[in-house]
Amino acid sequence: MITPYDVYIVFKNVESEIKKKGYRLNTWENLSKNKLNKSSRDNLQLAADYFNTVWQDIDIEDYMRTGFSLFKTFNFKSLLNPKIIKRYIHNDKTKKRKISIDDKMFVKSFKFVKNKIDKTTINDILKEYGRDKEQAIQDYLYNKIDGGFLFYLICLGYINIEHADIDRLCYIKWNFNELKHELEFKRGKIDALLYGMY
Repeated sequence: MITPYDVYIVFKNVESEIKKKGYRLNTWENLSKNKLNKSSRDNLQLAADYFNTVWQDIDIEDYMRTGFSLFKTFNFKSLLNPKIIKRYIHNDKTKKRKISIDDKMFVKSFKFVKNKIDKTTINDILKEYGRDKEQAIQDYLYNKIDGGFLFYLICLGYINIEHADIDRLCYIKWNFNELKHELEFKRGKIDALLYGMY
């Protein structure tokens, strides 16, 4: 469950990253009493409600980055500006359409999975990760893992996709044959990359 304080922290982290300056983290009680006006608190609450319901598949950090890229003075007032969600959706679709077996993204995805799973061998890590198909799909939708990496897991049988899941993975479905040929071509290199990380 995402709280207004979570939204505030992500906003401040992204702002700090973009503006290259730090910030002092306060407790929510201190912020709501002393630092934030009613309008800002209401916008943070509304944003948290959206991220918990309608926008549950949206990566909050990427959403905030989109806001900062659109508005020079992005703040809590402009947090729910419709231009942000439109641009976010456009960027997300563009990113997901460009599915390929990319070495760098593959390594980045595997590192993300490896940090979540406490196993010693690559095979055990991928098997354990594949057991929670729903989480793997969510990680893909949130751009935590790459589409090429998810395709690799599906093709090697670590994740079993059912017919109901296909609609959520439409870009993988549309690029299936190309991805299959690319994976066959790069399989040796991908395996070498994975085993070289250990």
